[in-house]
Amino acid sequence: MGLISSTHSMSRYHIEGKFENAVMDEVRNGLIENAIPKIESEYDELSAGWTPYESPYNPDFEKFSFIFGSYFLFSLRIDKKSIQNKLIQKHMAIAIDKKKQETGRDFLSKNEKTEIK
Repeated sequence: MGLISSTHSMSRYHIEGKFENAVMDEVRNGLIENAIPKIESEYDELSAGWTPYESPYNPDFEKFSFIFGSYFLFSLRIDKKSIQNKLIQKHMAIAIDKKKQETGRDFLSKNEKTEIK
């Protein structure tokens, strides 16, 4: 899904030597430990973590495999909360009109508009 829908980057590594512990278990434990949180806090602006390639919205590495042939395949998902500019502009226009009516003026100063924003 990610390869088709947007820009992407891929990294391929080759490790020389031998591992002391089971590689699959170490990688699985690292992915599970650093998986994207299922419950996102209302106040967090940014959330990031690893997800299975087959299921980017369900970070369950026990259910979905990250091993394809002799390769590991998983995704880094970054969620960012932001407010659309149009929505900010709408509420600013409403607040500016309200302030103009309260003060009886036809315009507001730059400082007053900044304060409202």
